[in-house]
Amino acid sequence: MIAWNEQQLMIRDAVRKFVEGEIKPRLEEFEHGDTPPYDVLRKMFKTFGLNEAAKHRFEKQMAKAESGEPGSARRAGGDPARSFLLGDTVTDRDTARAAGYTKMEAFSPFPIHGVDEALGAPRSPLGRIVIVFALLGLAAAVLLQWWTGAVDYKLIIAGKPLFALEPSVPIIFELAVLLSAFAAVLGMFHLNRIPTYYNPFFNFSRHAGASNDRFLLAIEAQDPKFQPEEAVRFLESCGSRHTEVVEA
Repeated sequence: MIAWNEQQLMIRDAVRKFVEGEIKPRLEEFEHGDTPPYDVLRKMFKTFGLNEAAKHRFEKQMAKAESGEPGSARRAGGDPARSFLLGDTVTDRDTARAAGYTKMEAFSPFPIHGVDEALGAPRSPLGRIVIVFALLGLAAAVLLQWWTGAVDYKLIIAGKPLFALEPSVPIIFELAVLLSAFAAVLGMFHLNRIPTYYNPFFNFSRHAGASNDRFLLAIEAQDPKFQPEEAVRFLESCGSRHTEVVEA
């Protein structure tokens, strides 16, 4: 049996106290997704000093990456295509939308609850596409079996009807599932524009961080309110650590 030292016991007791006071009373809300856990997570990080440790590590990485350059940089020349924000993901996107920006895109290393709503993104049409193709598969299966059995190649077997719905169910099910599966996969590729060999985002000097430890917001030039200098000032006022106007 491993004996815990005094420091480990103190940490254990502190964690138990935090869970009892902050998490257990709201467990149902967190479990069913009624309440995002961000406030509790922030309080936990602050209580146990995780925010300071993460901040210190982040600042070291930033200093190493920038090699003494200013923390905010711009890429000049040409018509700007996008402006990027590195900051608090959900809060800054809510702020940007409230400020009137509508053409935005979010980049993060993992899915984050609430980003779609913050960006004002519409519900994906993929579900409707899948239902349409499933119904097409169902109709095609019924038509195929009816045509072959009752019209084109009639076979009278033990007085059974030339076409009946009951024995046709397996083929109906299989063809509906087959077409809906193809629609789901191919529709996902089309809606996500996969493969995309070029995106203006790739011109951002820190685009690789979006798949590692960066949380970025892009305001596109197609936005009716987009003005390069104004967008840069707005993003920096939101706490952006690095802002660039990027050419397409």
